[in-house]
Amino acid sequence: MIAKSHWESFIEAGFPARFDERWKYADLSWLQKQSFAPATLFSNDHHLEQQIQPYKLNHTKVIFLVLVNGYYSPTLSDLSFLPKEVSVRDGLDIHIADGHQLDHPIHLLSVNTVNEPTISKPRYRIRMGKSSQLTLIEEHLSLSDQAYLSDIAMNVQVGAQAKLSYYKIQREQLNAIHLANTIVTQQKESIVNLNYFSCGAQFARDDVQVHLSEAGAECQTAGLYQLNHDNQYVDYHIDINHVAAFTRSEMLYKGILENKSRAVFNGRLHVEKNAKKIVAHQANHHLLLSNDAEAYAKPELEIYADDVKCKHGATTGQLDEDALFYLRSRGMEKTEAVNVLLQGFANEVIQRIDEPNIKAHIEKRMRHDE
Repeated sequence: MIAKSHWESFIEAGFPARFDERWKYADLSWLQKQSFAPATLFSNDHHLEQQIQPYKLNHTKVIFLVLVNGYYSPTLSDLSFLPKEVSVRDGLDIHIADGHQLDHPIHLLSVNTVNEPTISKPRYRIRMGKSSQLTLIEEHLSLSDQAYLSDIAMNVQVGAQAKLSYYKIQREQLNAIHLANTIVTQQKESIVNLNYFSCGAQFARDDVQVHLSEAGAECQTAGLYQLNHDNQYVDYHIDINHVAAFTRSEMLYKGILENKSRAVFNGRLHVEKNAKKIVAHQANHHLLLSNDAEAYAKPELEIYADDVKCKHGATTGQLDEDALFYLRSRGMEKTEAVNVLLQGFANEVIQRIDEPNIKAHIEKRMRHDE
């Protein structure tokens, strides 16, 4: 009945269009040009075993969960380090008991290897008990050049005094369509760090909703996206809702765009009427390396309470010519000097990664030559 209701609502509303503020800058013409069949279970896991090995974290023991074309693969996954206090059902439903802090991160690797245009709809659910702790890496990659659409939904419930460190890496091939919707609900004095890294796919969009529902909850979210190809598009819509008093949040998203690529950032901070003593900051910065690249930023503040500290800011610009000249005057070739400046721009996000092996893994994935 619920699914039928959703379908009926979709039929009534239709596809999102430019008059819908949340889809104002999105070109969805690809939906009319391409048809997708439902993804089917991939049976030849042995063929993939060697192919996915280079994508595992180096020098780190992990709980390794693998999805192929949206389906959980027990044979490719490795649960050797999964403690009894943590349960995993079908690779998508993760429950961490009260007071348990995982010694090893969970690495959720989603692999697409299709031979026809398909659509997959993986659903993730994460429940963290009181005072629990989790580090989660969610990574998406392609092992074929075929077009496909991933429609991902994740629901995360973070208990009181729990801590979640989350890293998402999206580096799919240029025919891929990547859509993701994430809902995070935080209880008293919980801490959530959400980190997004994207450089792949033709069309990629992340919708993130965070609800700071009890006093003392804190969320920091950051993103780095690099677009290097014509008609490549990335879109981040981040909504943080301060429902309770004494909650804190921060957004920092930075994009580097080349050729005829486009990026959209929409950050929204919402403070409820009785949510006093709020601290909330957001910032978005775009660096355009081409006259044909486009970037759109829309920071929003909706504040219905007094005694809050909220601010936002956005910039769009090109490389600092003075800094470039200075580096070249010190003997650097132009390409090397540009790379130094780009690394400096990106490092504000990269340096937020505390764990060295995860940091090295993400830096490797974000390199053009990888």
